[in-house]
Amino acid sequence: MDKFLIGIAASSLDIFIGNGEEVYRKNISELKKLENKLDFELLIYDKLLNTKDDAAKAGTFFENNKIDMLIYFHATNAIGDIIFELAKFGFFLGLWAVEETYKSGPFANASLIGLNQSSAIIKHFFRNNSNLFKWFYGDAQGELFLPKFKITLKVLKLIKSLKNSRIGLIGNISPGFKDMVFDERDILKKLGVDVIRDIGIEDLINIAETIKDSEISVVSEKLIKNAVEVNAEKTSIIKSVKLYEALKKIAEEHKFKAIALGCWPKIENIFKIMPCIASSLLNSFGIPVSCEGDLLSAISLLILRAFNKEPGVVMDLADFDLNNNSIQLWHCGNMPLCLAQDGKYSICNHYAWYNELEDGTKIRNFGAVIDSKFKESEITVFRIVGDSDKYYYFTGRSLDNKNLNTFDGGRGWIGNLKLFKNIISSLDLINTVVVNGIPHHYPLTFKDVSNEIEEFSYILGFKKIKRIEYKNYLDSSDREG
Repeated sequence: MDKFLIGIAASSLDIFIGNGEEVYRKNISELKKLENKLDFELLIYDKLLNTKDDAAKAGTFFENNKIDMLIYFHATNAIGDIIFELAKFGFFLGLWAVEETYKSGPFANASLIGLNQSSAIIKHFFRNNSNLFKWFYGDAQGELFLPKFKITLKVLKLIKSLKNSRIGLIGNISPGFKDMVFDERDILKKLGVDVIRDIGIEDLINIAETIKDSEISVVSEKLIKNAVEVNAEKTSIIKSVKLYEALKKIAEEHKFKAIALGCWPKIENIFKIMPCIASSLLNSFGIPVSCEGDLLSAISLLILRAFNKEPGVVMDLADFDLNNNSIQLWHCGNMPLCLAQDGKYSICNHYAWYNELEDGTKIRNFGAVIDSKFKESEITVFRIVGDSDKYYYFTGRSLDNKNLNTFDGGRGWIGNLKLFKNIISSLDLINTVVVNGIPHHYPLTFKDVSNEIEEFSYILGFKKIKRIEYKNYLDSSDREG
């Protein structure tokens, strides 16, 4: 992706005594110091905007340079025609004002008044066709400006990167998982993401089978060496790592930013393992992968990855506890190793898949998985739902899972629950999920990224699911819409 390009222009009328141009130049200098650190490029329109014609020329300049965002710096108050002309170009706008030089007597710059006027013109005059904008206040390195600016930069860069990105569906949605059905036309329209369906499970396995043991020995031996306990056949672990390398090759060759893997039943039928370890390693490598062909979870993981450089993972909602108001998230054994409590994990056989011996005895030895508990951390669960036009997220904190009963696999108990930043009981959260018919996969990241999700969803116009409190009866007010 090309570097994110921010255009900046300012208005400054000499009728004000606060030397607005000097304030502007100082803040441009401070903003430029952030270019390398925050990975963006600043394009400065050097001439101050004082007339309608000035603004029209500046807008054309920025349009020709294909900027990703325009900041209008209100060095002083100015005529409303300036924002009126700039807004015609459809840029995402940053409206920036600064603190007054003097706190009494004649206005130094009337910067905030100018920003207020600009926002009102955008909303009042352009109405439903108004530009999206965000307002900023204070010095470029200040406590009011910088945190807001970082979030906007992070979100807009993600939205830009999603345009024309490729997500691979390898295989199909697992049998019966009809709540994972998606419409790729909606995904393309809302996010600009291309869904690629060209690769089958047989293609994946064919690649894995060409990989020699020696090619993956370093990864497999390290995986085994660092495990607290290994209760699975080494051949199964080696095949899992080969599958990981095959997935990585496919992702790199086809330029996939994420993968939805139809992980069963074909892989275990043909390759005789479960691919949980492969998914764990691929997520750790930096390519988000979801289970069971769940494409919207793959995209949601990709979004979470942009907001937190640490890998994420897809979970099921397995249990809840009314006594300590928590929920248990769990999945078969696909958790990235860096998310394990104290870095400790075991390698064991899949919890549910068995081989049957000649005498009818069933033994649990079908495919190695990662067995681990969540590290203690803030957590955000987020997923796009509906026709790729709705979303939910909830936050919490993983509990001390060492002393809590949990299921085998990757898992952890989450407390301090909040839905859309509002405290919620575990029972109300379960009710909200069930009554809204939320798909049963929960993409999560180990950080609170709720601010970024809020802004991302606002810009794209996504709607929040409805919070629905637990009741002993069906309530007509809880119906959608």
